[in-house]
Amino acid sequence: MKLIKKNKPSKVKDLNCLNCGYPFTRNEKFCPECGQENKGSKITLANFLKEMFRGFFSWDAKFWRTLLPLLFRPGKVSLDYISGKRSRYSNPFRFYLTTSVLFFLLLNTNETYKKINKLNNEEKNEEEIFNLNLNTNINKDSLTQVIVRDIRNQKKIQMPKETPKKIVDNLKKSDSLSKNIVNSSNILTGSMFMDKMINYNKYNPEIKTDQALKNMGLKTNFTNRFWYTRAKKLNKILTNKDEQNNFFKQIISMGSISLFLLLPLFALCLNFIQIRRKYTYVEHLIFVFHIQTIFFLLLILFLITGIIVNRTLFDMSPIFILLFAIYLYLAMKKFYKQRNLKTFIKYILSNILFISLLAIGILTISVIVFSIY
Repeated sequence: MKLIKKNKPSKVKDLNCLNCGYPFTRNEKFCPECGQENKGSKITLANFLKEMFRGFFSWDAKFWRTLLPLLFRPGKVSLDYISGKRSRYSNPFRFYLTTSVLFFLLLNTNETYKKINKLNNEEKNEEEIFNLNLNTNINKDSLTQVIVRDIRNQKKIQMPKETPKKIVDNLKKSDSLSKNIVNSSNILTGSMFMDKMINYNKYNPEIKTDQALKNMGLKTNFTNRFWYTRAKKLNKILTNKDEQNNFFKQIISMGSISLFLLLPLFALCLNFIQIRRKYTYVEHLIFVFHIQTIFFLLLILFLITGIIVNRTLFDMSPIFILLFAIYLYLAMKKFYKQRNLKTFIKYILSNILFISLLAIGILTISVIVFSIY
């Protein structure tokens, strides 16, 4: 006679749900009201790590179930989401936020790695030069011959037979001519007021702001001080590579914020372009979030590829633009369910509007960053 094993009842950790207070009546493993697991208030390290990585690395998680169709089936996820099939996919806004944060983290990590690698290479070069100098034996006779040859060559050079006064006059003429060329050609801002400050600071970088304004015949008020400090910053950005990198990093970091603010405006443009289609503004916004998520996902893939093959994002930008352009067209065709000609016309129109909005956003951000940099 076979013995039948009875399953041991699971141990009840709490009498009530710790999240919503629902009273447990049986051996519930999960709260029927809010879904929280009934496992007690004590959190162990093993449980904490398991929960942290389970949702991200599990192939059944929403993140991964959203990623693959979003990449390889343009427009499908957006169409499913607005049709009510939402439980299988991640929230569009949350997914967009995750990918954008991941991209900027990778970008900053890559930049840091490049700086460390550059410093290591510089140290190696210095060591090689030092070792080369130590291992090089210079013959005294050959060194003497080099010095004698240089002296003989210097004796062959004939100095111009001009009076000191004439030499000074020529120097003054050449100096004034070079300054006139700089002042006439070095128009950076289109404003004579700013160009005057930029050129003055270029040749007098050590002079303090108030003294520089007095020397230029300007009042030492807040406005003039502000613009002169901007002129100093602009000269540093134009001449110092580190300043250029810092400036563009600030533009990129603020650009991500401006891009996020532009997405609702772009959804509004799509709502206007697709006015005859029965889509709400929120449905257009979901489509825009998914498209922008793909933009960052492609950037991540190209960034990783660039690290492997030693290429920058700028080097691979033509391929990136082509792939994204094709994806956007296919996604619009799938989501809005229109014929090729209509889709193409609206595709061109939407791109013109988005590029116009993006240009205005970049210009605005550049001005703001330059003002507070």
